[in-house]
Amino acid sequence: MIVYVTRILQWGLVCRASRVLPGHVSMWSRHVFSVGDLHGDYEALSSILQRLGLTTATGRWSGGTATLVQTGDVVDRGPSSQKLLRAFSQLQEEAALAGGRVVLLYGNHEVMEMQGDTSYVNADELSGAGGLEVWSRLWSPAGDMGRLVRGRLQAVAVVGGVLFSHAGVLPQLAAPFSGQGSDAASSLNALVQRVLEGSKEELGSIGHVDAVVEKAYMTWHEASVANGVNHTSFLAVNPGLVFGEHGPFWCHFFGTDGNETKVCEWLNRTLAAFGASRMVVGHMPQAAGRVRPRCSGRLLLADTDISEAMQGAGLNHPSAVEFDTHTGEAFAHYWPPRKEGLVSCGGHRAASCALCGDSMSWCNGQCSWLEGRCQALHPSLPPEGVREALPQVAPTTMPRGSPSVSRDAAGMAASVRPPRALRNFTFRHTADTGPLVDEFGIITGIIILVNVFFAAVVLQNMSGTFFCGSRRASNRRPLRALCSCGCLRRRLRYRSG
Repeated sequence: MIVYVTRILQWGLVCRASRVLPGHVSMWSRHVFSVGDLHGDYEALSSILQRLGLTTATGRWSGGTATLVQTGDVVDRGPSSQKLLRAFSQLQEEAALAGGRVVLLYGNHEVMEMQGDTSYVNADELSGAGGLEVWSRLWSPAGDMGRLVRGRLQAVAVVGGVLFSHAGVLPQLAAPFSGQGSDAASSLNALVQRVLEGSKEELGSIGHVDAVVEKAYMTWHEASVANGVNHTSFLAVNPGLVFGEHGPFWCHFFGTDGNETKVCEWLNRTLAAFGASRMVVGHMPQAAGRVRPRCSGRLLLADTDISEAMQGAGLNHPSAVEFDTHTGEAFAHYWPPRKEGLVSCGGHRAASCALCGDSMSWCNGQCSWLEGRCQALHPSLPPEGVREALPQVAPTTMPRGSPSVSRDAAGMAASVRPPRALRNFTFRHTADTGPLVDEFGIITGIIILVNVFFAAVVLQNMSGTFFCGSRRASNRRPLRALCSCGCLRRRLRYRSG
């Protein structure tokens, strides 16, 4: 009976872990790993996780108390979208039982699937599922894939002081949650989750935002931040701003804007709002398959075209990022592709960079014009891969709910009127989902108490004499007998008869 009760409570812990997580994840381990866009390439994920020591050859979790974060775009393009999602679902449960954590984020392609956009679904996977109509049902709120992603994925996560997002969070969208400290991520996740519970018809128009409203909102926040004003948000009643081109699923600013000063300034404001020291994003493939640091390493662009479906077999770049949450160190892991392939040279491909041609205009992609000839940007990787250090960033520990603006500045919000395009919206904060670490401690305590209770019940139905050291107790009052033994501090011995 005791074993059954323990298993039931462990199952409850797994169920809790599989639901949408609060944005701030406790540092159960100092070791955190992240993997970027996978786009339907199950073999690439399997190889990466085994090399990191997070899974066995059969795909079972072996990472102990480590944390794995996948930053979105698991689906589309490649043939194994469903297989990947089910594998991550299993890993979430197994990691939770081992004291670890698997955190899954929405990418723009998961959002597109829920909106009914099948433009990038792999043709073989689509036909194997039974066609477009069956696929659409799979991704509905009641379908297998629809229920899985809505129940296990989230928009952003803060793990060990690192903010993870698929495309990055602009400070204009982070500002409404400023003042909530690490709970800011939980609030943004709650907002996104409420929207995604709708049908594909309801979600289909979410990303289409009135350009006048969007421009007014972004401009207003810029002016307000300059004046030191903090204000609440109307995002809950106009979620298109979150799901549009400036939102955390589609934004390209952090990867494409060439103004380093502006990028770092906006990044610092976002990090302050979320109580983080670094941000890691995917979504934007990086040249030559290398993680690109910006702003002294406080921003990592970590999409390296892991999937063969992106550039073709042999042109993909398996990678992962490793973090030490205690020291702020970070490392990029790179491995050679499973198959040998060609290199990209401008608009064509060649067996090597040396064969790209003798013109600088053709020497790009995976190659670079060096010393008067076309050469590979990076040397060939050994079969075991390489581990390269990234810029170290001192970890930030921001108390839950700590304000990021002064009380005086917050009080100024009431006197600042939004532009005319925004005045018809209702301003309000989103709900907070609370911390996860407290729940884990509570569940552990419940398991111990229930075991003690059933042990007492079993003892009550036994006949005999109980000895606690030199003391003797009747079997009629076992609970009192247990306490007389120093509340389980001494061994309880039972003698039949």
